[in-house]
Amino acid sequence: MHPAGLSAFELMDEKNARQASYEQHFVELSKEYEDKIRENERAWKFFQKLAPGYTRTSVHWVMSAKREKTRLHRLQILIESCEQSQKIPPLQYGKEY
Repeated sequence: MHPAGLSAFELMDEKNARQASYEQHFVELSKEYEDKIRENERAWKFFQKLAPGYTRTSVHWVMSAKREKTRLHRLQILIESCEQSQKIPPLQYGKEY
C-alpha cells in the first residue's frame, strides 16, 4: 500500500467504519416530500407501518440523490411501491429500478 493509503487507514474512525452510509447520519424527508407521500393515503399508511430500519433506508435512498430530478424520481418510486404495499426496489430481492 502507498504511504497516503496507510495514513488514511490509520486515521479511520473505527466507530463508523462498519456502518452503512445510511446509518452514519440521520436523514429526514423534506417537508415537501413528506407532504407528497401523505397525499396518497394508502402509500402513507404502508410507509408508516414499515420497520424503522426500512423507513430510514428508504428516506436515505430518496434524499441521497444529488440532483433534484433524481430525488423526485426516487420519491415517485417510493410512493408507488408503498401504494402497492411493497418496499422500494433496492430493498426487494432481485428487483431493479
